[in-house]
Amino acid sequence: MRLDPRITSLYPGFLAGSAVVTGLTVETSVEGLEERKRAVLEAWGSRDLRELSPYSEFLRRMGLEEGAFPLRLWAEEARRGKFPARNNVLDSCVLASLEHLVPVGAHDLLKVRGEVEVTLSSGEGSLTLQDGSRITPRQGEIVLRDGEKLLASYGRGEGSGTRIGFETSGVLFVAWNAPGIPRGRVEEALRAVSTYARRYCGGHVEKVEILE
Repeated sequence: MRLDPRITSLYPGFLAGSAVVTGLTVETSVEGLEERKRAVLEAWGSRDLRELSPYSEFLRRMGLEEGAFPLRLWAEEARRGKFPARNNVLDSCVLASLEHLVPVGAHDLLKVRGEVEVTLSSGEGSLTLQDGSRITPRQGEIVLRDGEKLLASYGRGEGSGTRIGFETSGVLFVAWNAPGIPRGRVEEALRAVSTYARRYCGGHVEKVEILE
């Protein structure tokens, strides 16, 4: 994975990271995972959504609404004592994201084509989101793409083109911050999602990297 140098020039303090995990099994229910989710929800009962303010400011700088920002949606659900359960891989992303306040997404490695890059949207090209809706990322918005297509939008999350399914056996996890969120938090989020992918998905961590 590479990071477009225009981003760090335009947004000093931004960084992204990734983890590659192979040999995992996607399931809806795994021993120990529900207990971990309950513990994280309990901790969120006393947290303040103002902790997300660096992301709110960063979204405004990119001209984006924060209402659909995945980390905010997960945090609002957690404050209500709810967890957006889907499968062990995606639940691992939400756990790591909520614990460290760093958004973490997941992409099926077999659906990724060519080199993956964190770059700036040209304002052209569309992304079909997980819920089936179709968006065109705003020009200048940070996006994730491979050699053929858009994979994710900073403001709206992952697209359906690399969706995690029961056939998935290899995953590219991608985390990114907002300026003001320190590198250590991104490292911790990637370490957490890698641990969960081993513990709850049976995977093997092949590579972890930070790009800045």
